[in-house]
Amino acid sequence: MIYCRTLYLPWYFLKKLMMVNVTARNVTCTSVCNSCSDNTSGNTKLSFENLFNSSNTDDKVNPLDITTALFVCSDGFVQQEMALKMSMCQFSVPLLLPNCNTNQCTLVLWAMKDIVKKYRPQSLSESKGFIEDRIVLSELPMISFVRLGECSLSKSEILNKLLSNSQQHHDTFVHHNMECGDSPRRISNGLTEITWYLPCGNTNIDIFSQPVAVANLRGDIASFETQYSFLCQTSAAVFVFFDHLDSECSLLTNQHHKAQIFLVGNYESKHNSTNALEKLVQTLGLTKTNIIIKTKQRNDVDFVKSLRETVRDVVRNARMKMTIEQMAVIAHELGILVDEDSPECQTAKTNAEAITAEIQDIHKYKEYQSENIEDYKSELQKRKKGLRKKQNSYDMSTAMTCFINAISSLGTERFYFLKWMRMNLDNLSRIKLSKLQEKYKEKCKNSANKEEIKEIDRQISNSSLGTEHFFREMGQIYEASLSLPQTDPARQQLQHLPKLCAELLLDGFPLELVDGDASNIPLRWVSDVLSQLSDLVSPNRKILVVTVLGVQSTGKSTLLNTMFGVQFAVSSGRCTRGAFMLLIKINEDMKKVLNCDFMLIIDTEGLKSPELAQLDNSYEHDNELATLVVGLSDVTIVNVAMENSTEMKDILQIVVHAFLRMKEVGKKPKCVFVHQNVSDVSAHERNWRDRKLLLEQLNEMTQAAAKMEKKEENKSFTDVMEYSPDTGNWYIPGLWNGNPPMAPVNAGYSEAVYELKKHIIQLLGNCQSSDNDISEFKEWMRSLWTAVKHENFIISFRNSLVADAYMRLCTEFNKWEWEFKKVMYTWATNAETKISNFGTFAAKSESSDMREFLTCLNSEASTLLSRWQTRLLGDLRQYFKQTEGHVYLVEGYREEFSNSAKSLRKEMERSVFNQLTAAAENRQGMKEIDKIKENYKKEIEKVVHVLIDMCRKKKAQMKDDDLDKEFDKMWNETLKKLSFSEQKITNKLQSNQDVKTDTEFEVSLKQHICGFAAREFQKMHEDFVQENDPYRCLMKNKEKFRDDFKDVFHERDQCQKKAEEFTNRCLKPAVEDFISRCLGPDITGEMLTCEQFSNRMSFQYSVLLDLLSKDDFKNYVSYICSYEKYIKSWIHNKIVERFSTVSTISEFEDRHLQSCIRSINDAIHKAKTGKSDDLKTFVEDICKELGDKLVISQDALGAFLNILNNADKEQFADWLTVSVNDIAQDLRMKFKNVNIEMKLQHLHVQPQNELFNKLVGCGKQCPFCKAPCDAGGGGHTVHFASMHRPRGLGGFSWPNTQILITDTCSMMRFPWSIVNHHRHLYGYYNKIYQGWNIPPDVSLEASDYWKYVMAKYNNNFAKELNAKPADIPLAWKQITRDQAEKSLKESFNIK
Repeated sequence: MIYCRTLYLPWYFLKKLMMVNVTARNVTCTSVCNSCSDNTSGNTKLSFENLFNSSNTDDKVNPLDITTALFVCSDGFVQQEMALKMSMCQFSVPLLLPNCNTNQCTLVLWAMKDIVKKYRPQSLSESKGFIEDRIVLSELPMISFVRLGECSLSKSEILNKLLSNSQQHHDTFVHHNMECGDSPRRISNGLTEITWYLPCGNTNIDIFSQPVAVANLRGDIASFETQYSFLCQTSAAVFVFFDHLDSECSLLTNQHHKAQIFLVGNYESKHNSTNALEKLVQTLGLTKTNIIIKTKQRNDVDFVKSLRETVRDVVRNARMKMTIEQMAVIAHELGILVDEDSPECQTAKTNAEAITAEIQDIHKYKEYQSENIEDYKSELQKRKKGLRKKQNSYDMSTAMTCFINAISSLGTERFYFLKWMRMNLDNLSRIKLSKLQEKYKEKCKNSANKEEIKEIDRQISNSSLGTEHFFREMGQIYEASLSLPQTDPARQQLQHLPKLCAELLLDGFPLELVDGDASNIPLRWVSDVLSQLSDLVSPNRKILVVTVLGVQSTGKSTLLNTMFGVQFAVSSGRCTRGAFMLLIKINEDMKKVLNCDFMLIIDTEGLKSPELAQLDNSYEHDNELATLVVGLSDVTIVNVAMENSTEMKDILQIVVHAFLRMKEVGKKPKCVFVHQNVSDVSAHERNWRDRKLLLEQLNEMTQAAAKMEKKEENKSFTDVMEYSPDTGNWYIPGLWNGNPPMAPVNAGYSEAVYELKKHIIQLLGNCQSSDNDISEFKEWMRSLWTAVKHENFIISFRNSLVADAYMRLCTEFNKWEWEFKKVMYTWATNAETKISNFGTFAAKSESSDMREFLTCLNSEASTLLSRWQTRLLGDLRQYFKQTEGHVYLVEGYREEFSNSAKSLRKEMERSVFNQLTAAAENRQGMKEIDKIKENYKKEIEKVVHVLIDMCRKKKAQMKDDDLDKEFDKMWNETLKKLSFSEQKITNKLQSNQDVKTDTEFEVSLKQHICGFAAREFQKMHEDFVQENDPYRCLMKNKEKFRDDFKDVFHERDQCQKKAEEFTNRCLKPAVEDFISRCLGPDITGEMLTCEQFSNRMSFQYSVLLDLLSKDDFKNYVSYICSYEKYIKSWIHNKIVERFSTVSTISEFEDRHLQSCIRSINDAIHKAKTGKSDDLKTFVEDICKELGDKLVISQDALGAFLNILNNADKEQFADWLTVSVNDIAQDLRMKFKNVNIEMKLQHLHVQPQNELFNKLVGCGKQCPFCKAPCDAGGGGHTVHFASMHRPRGLGGFSWPNTQILITDTCSMMRFPWSIVNHHRHLYGYYNKIYQGWNIPPDVSLEASDYWKYVMAKYNNNFAKELNAKPADIPLAWKQITRDQAEKSLKESFNIK
């Protein structure tokens, strides 16, 4: 019993009723509980007065009032659902509904229209046949029970005993001794209820051998004459309960009776009058059998037995039989309202009957409606177009026109229409099915004609006709119209159809997802409906999906209906075919729990269905369906039966296949195993062994499925998904409490389903793997179904959501990777600068040993690399923790990207160490040369100073010409004293005269290679000598020595001149070199911000699209035959194109230039504040301060410091500052006048090479068609290409004919491949070419790009490849450029 406030009583009742809980009527108010707890006040004194006073019932609500209130306040559709659920609980259902506001009553006809009952009369007990019919259409005798005046007998309680057998009692009618049944009725007086007794065909159980309706009028018939008159004219018999009879009894004598009247009195009553009874019997002409009196000698059992015999006799001999529909005529005559009389309901009824009245033969009607379209999906593209054209040539049938017009109506009219359609079609199907089953039985007795039996069996399978067939036809009409031009009026008139269906889906009507007859999803139709649904609701509304799988007829639909209050078809002959989806809107409170806005429920046809078992591909069909619904769902409910172990194994294997496939694409739906018809309270504990057995079987199935899917690393079911035997299994008792058809729903069933529902909601609340909105669900459904249709399932990157998630991951990883690389580039550049300055006064390092210094730098690099590797792996972990972006779909690639981060660290470590080692070796090699240069320079300086002193001692005034002569004389004499050696590398090779004749070619080749290398080395040597030869360096600085000699001799002020010289000869080249070293990474980073360079797939798409737009055969040849060269050239051109039109390159240059100028000015300022005594020390301090950033040429610096007079360092610093600012302007002008192509030639880091290495990836190519690998991350182990090509483009031709091959390797059309002169099955390609994953070509459009290219340039390719032109299929020739571009977008998932 549930206690609640009066206000909430109807809602609690309704909630329990929707759960089909037979305790729904057991609700009462909280005040009852409070009033019964007076003893808590502390007053324990015994009060006899209180003991004998009845409790106050004013605050109780009679269950009949709750029922009446709900029916009066509900619309027809809620009334229908309530009546159906009440009937299932074996509650009586309102027949005549009173309205206390209008004092009128209503015949509840519409509300009972959904009740369908099955029963077996005694006449069919031997044949085991049964009757199934809509209860309002069943022509049954009705027995009515009424009360006249006050009655001491409880009419309703006696009725319950009358309808219940000795083994099972059930309170069909609310009576005085039920919970709150003694509460005064406030609004339910005048209510007439109805129930039905339906036999099961067992004489030991059945109370009545024939079906009978039983009506019960609440209240005194004296107050409700209209209801009594109605019952008298519609019933076979009316039983009048009384205590006291008036002598007149005008109410009984004046009525126009079609029914027999039976008087039921209580002799024990004080008011019983024998005389009045005798008079009434005579007036009515009743016999002894029409009078039933309860005496003192007759107990309740005997009294009920006597009453039952009377009723049984009435039923047996009843001539008055009437359907509830027929009662509507009498209701109208008596002024009783009929709920079906509303204009919307009647219009909808007329529209529905206009369609269903034309249906004579269901099978022929279905064939007619789907003429010429049944097999189009399996045909080639050409035939599909032909069929579409043929479809469009037909006019829409009258039935479909009427159907579309009816569902286009507004408001409740279309709801009524769909209800009428469903009921009318069910009635037709039921009649047809009943006839066919009888015919089948007769033919089976004489099994001579097997084909005839087979034909009847086929008709039985196809005898179902429902609204889904009309919606299916509507979808076909819509899809056919899409093949028409967009401006065609016929197409435009049908564009609203998806929106109609989307509105119905939003209103709670099921939509067929999988065509149950064709086992196919009409993708375009369903996708457009879902698109419209997405538009109807607010954007980004999240959905969660629950599906059910299991054997046919195990109560899957009933389970969903009970759990979620939905209305999937469950009547006989209506086993679910295909799959249906239904949308439930989540209220605000539950949104916080589930973190979604809608729940999508998917009901599926039963696996291992008898209709499909005879087909060869039934297992594949079940596998496909299971894979689809598991792939779509967040929680999958699996119905299993422990009784049939063989069947259970088959089901488990199908389910495990589906879960295994989902694991491979990163989706991890949760699974709940439901064991129905297990009612023992100790089921969960006692079935521990069974659960252990189930897990063992799941493990066994997992290993078998993994072997078939070639994923043998999965050894147990828990490898595939999270599963616990304790929480993953639920036991639910049987639906019925007793023997149907009179059995009510088992209360334990409702409670167990409710607990299961709470568990599923908890699972969904914890479900972090799915955050689909409706649009994403649509895309996932499209991709999943496309993959399911093909034998090799494991979903490829044609799955748009997986591809999108993968591309996002690649894009993010590329950003982290480039950030890592850029930091290391900057660090390595600075380290190289330090090494270049090592051993000079610009060096800051205190170490004098290069090896020690290099070890220190390597250690610093290792620390930095480790720190960035940790950061990169941390970013990766954080990325996979997020819930947005479908990260879970690429969970399987986490390890590969983790390995990529580690391999990147190793690659950068190797690169940096090699770079530093090379710089150190170069610096060590230059050390000796620098020493020689320094000695020569000092010698020259020494003799120059001697010459200055000598010239100053001469008394004669010396002019510049005289000084020049003296200087030249000194210079020549000094050079003669210095010794110079010139080294050359000869390119002459000593040939071996003793070689044998058979190695002559090899020797000649080696000589040629060595000769070429020697010439290249000679040129490199000459360039090095030109740059570093001490003699040349001295001669290059001769004029500078001469000028300095004159300036010092004349004691001229050198501040401005020396400042300009230091700036132009030392600082300016160093700044240019610094900018050149920094510009390469900057350009690379800028290009990576472009969408086409963000990841490999975008890059490949951009390259192929560019090829298509340029439409040049030579470009295609270059791309295919010289892939690396073409791609590098393409990248170079894109860099030039981007930086030729934007000022970004100037911004980069200016940023680095300003950085250098700031550093130089800071160095000058710091040197000025230092303790330098002379100009030389001052300059050396500046160089030392810049030693970490700029590499100043030692030759230029040495020449500058040759001969300095005692210039003022303050004045020099001022002039130096001016000169530095001047070179900033000069460099800006210089950069502006140099084009991007010239700049690219002189960069230390070449952007095109860096981008090539980054975007081309591992460089592996498909072994069949040479398509490049598109996998992201350097550590991937599986290679794949998003778009494969016809092998003829790679130069493959048929050996016998030399005709180019049109076969694409992804189609796997031919069974054999020739590898190293051996034949191998294509299916085993990955054993030969390990690491390659080549999924099948999953659609006709998948390779349209390359088909278009090959078809267009067939002759050109043949000529280029020295082969004969390929035999191009006709369909390839019809592919347009737009179609090729579209297929390119689909292949690379470009939106």
